Amino acid sequence: MTGSVLALKRADGKEFSVTMAKSFIGVAVAAVFTVLVLFVGVISKDSAAISVKGTFNGIDLLRALFSGGDLSYYGEGIGELTVTMPTALNAVAAIGVLFFPALLVTETVLCVLTLRYERKGLVRAASIVSLAGALWCVIVYLVFLFAGTPAEDITGEAKEAYRVFQPEIFWLIAALFLALSALIRYAITAEKMKKLKRYLPSYLFMVVPLILIAVFSLYPILLQFILSFKDFKLGDGLFNSVWNGGKNFKSIFADPTMLKVIGNTLYISLLRLVAGTIPPLLLSIFLYDLSMRRTKRVVQTIVYIPHFFSWVIIYSIASAFLNEEGLISILLHTSMSPLNDPDWFLTIVIVTSIWKELGWGTILYMAALSGVQPELYEAAKLDGAGPWQRIVHITLPSIASIIIYLLIINLGNILKSAGGEQLLLFYGALTKDKATVIDTWLVWTGMQQLEYGIGAAMSFFQSAIGMLLVFLCNSASKKMTGIGMW
Repeated sequence: MTGSVLALKRADGKEFSVTMAKSFIGVAVAAVFTVLVLFVGVISKDSAAISVKGTFNGIDLLRALFSGGDLSYYGEGIGELTVTMPTALNAVAAIGVLFFPALLVTETVLCVLTLRYERKGLVRAASIVSLAGALWCVIVYLVFLFAGTPAEDITGEAKEAYRVFQPEIFWLIAALFLALSALIRYAITAEKMKKLKRYLPSYLFMVVPLILIAVFSLYPILLQFILSFKDFKLGDGLFNSVWNGGKNFKSIFADPTMLKVIGNTLYISLLRLVAGTIPPLLLSIFLYDLSMRRTKRVVQTIVYIPHFFSWVIIYSIASAFLNEEGLISILLHTSMSPLNDPDWFLTIVIVTSIWKELGWGTILYMAALSGVQPELYEAAKLDGAGPWQRIVHITLPSIASIIIYLLIINLGNILKSAGGEQLLLFYGALTKDKATVIDTWLVWTGMQQLEYGIGAAMSFFQSAIGMLLVFLCNSASKKMTGIGMW
């Protein structure tokens, strides 16, 4: 085995450099997190009653293990405070801390052995060790998230341990980097290493956006998921609030009005889906066939402008035409505003939505149409094909992929695309029933009634159904048309 690897090394020298890079990645990641776990806060104690938060690093947790679990921290203007961590929980935290030095030693030994014997199996073993480390970090995070062991708060009140001690995001960041380290070492090859060196600047540019996505998108999703299973109280905060299982979800679907809310959401979302697909598609085809370039640019500019108006401005414009003294009311010879008429409410909502987004919706279609070869239309004209036949047999098939892509995206957001922001501005006392969709229900029930846990549960339900619909629609599209998002 060693001889064949050495022979490969002599032939081109690439395999050894890649193996070396893999080994050093594991050692570097383990070293960084070994230092961080000792000096960065990994567990916190939040005293909501006195607005004081204590953060403890790995050294604090190891010291507490040999001092009966006592952890000290300082409150501004209060002085030194002490809280006792349950022995079992302290042991889990200490093992979590000690794991990183152990990981560093293991990775170093495997790296040395790889340098000595140049075996691929050693690199795979190191990636498995890193993957196990990522799993252990997640376990430690979950233990502190769910620990029901009795613990005393600073006030002496006995509570569940998860209401006294909270895990910091460090554990999730460590799990992410260890998992990436394992994945890189398992999947990277000499050929991929060459591409990595070639496109390294591009990958470096991606680092900051990916970090921002993780911090401002992925982590909030995790917090919302936790919130959906909590009986959230503002005074207790997210982690100090009590777990209530699926009570929030039960409350949602036990609500007798919920079926109507979901029905309204689906109905309005489907109307907006049709309104957001067909008019922009027809306008795109019209503009594409328009031979007068100056006229085309003027029309495009005019229909693009409303997209940049906020819904507040759109509502102001609509109200100016539709209030009791507006132009439409005068033409209809009525003293009642159509905005307050339940029979006209959804029509106004959909029409204003089309007007606002019509031009912006044509951008992708126009980009797709620009890639159609003009020779196809010229050949069709020579064969006697009329405008309608050219649209059906050339234009629509040429942009079918972008149409399907947009439909998949929009269907995935079917429970979130009812236009909650617009409905909140347009509704009135007489039309509130028509404007009751999931997004408006979340505001009226979740925020105004301070039912944040129920609101988070509904948002989680929305997201879960949306993700399921995206997968189902994408799978159906690939089977029927051979076109999909991935």
